[in-house]
Amino acid sequence: MLKPEDILDWGIEVVLWLQQFSPALDQPFKSLTFLGNLEFFLVFMPLIYWCIDRRMGARLLVLFLVSAYANAIAKVVADQPRPFQYDPRVKPLVHAAGGGLPSGHTQGTVVVWGYLASQMRSTKFWIIAGFLMIAIPVSRLYLGVHFPTDLLGGYLLGALLLVLYLLFAQKVETWLIAKGFIWQISMAVILPALLFWVSPRESRYALSACGALMGFLPGIALERRWI
Repeated sequence: MLKPEDILDWGIEVVLWLQQFSPALDQPFKSLTFLGNLEFFLVFMPLIYWCIDRRMGARLLVLFLVSAYANAIAKVVADQPRPFQYDPRVKPLVHAAGGGLPSGHTQGTVVVWGYLASQMRSTKFWIIAGFLMIAIPVSRLYLGVHFPTDLLGGYLLGALLLVLYLLFAQKVETWLIAKGFIWQISMAVILPALLFWVSPRESRYALSACGALMGFLPGIALERRWI
């Protein structure tokens, strides 16, 4: 019977095979992984909100923050080490903290670029999104901070959240609009507060996502009413 250690050992072999091309490919893969970093999204999402489409940008940011929260909780529950923590032969070529399963870069890439591709409805954009959904996760293997199974977890959780969001986000938004401003502002404060209350205190990423939601959701309600 296949044991969890056997799967991790296989994952180490995959990472070590990729790292045989280091340092020649270090910079290309570091550049790719940056496209899944929080620093990138802090610039990219306001750009969409202010310069391309306000409604799409707002919906995308809510999805991203919910996904980040779910990923942080999943990492605490899974409590799986990263490759460089599991095997000293693996070189961590970028900084990575916390658990490895599921991959936050993979999950974030799926929800962000998958959502944008679903809204753009352009073949060229789908090609770009598909490339990033493969290249960014692979960069995490090369850089020694994720197992292949971490990527699989990120793909599955990201796809699940994306599908649920596409199915139900519009219905929830329509329902809240019909309820009026008091309901909107109340839910915008109460829901993030509840998520904060049940979050494990050791997961600073989950707490940060709750804080961002508590700031952003009331802002959407206020903007809709007065701006």
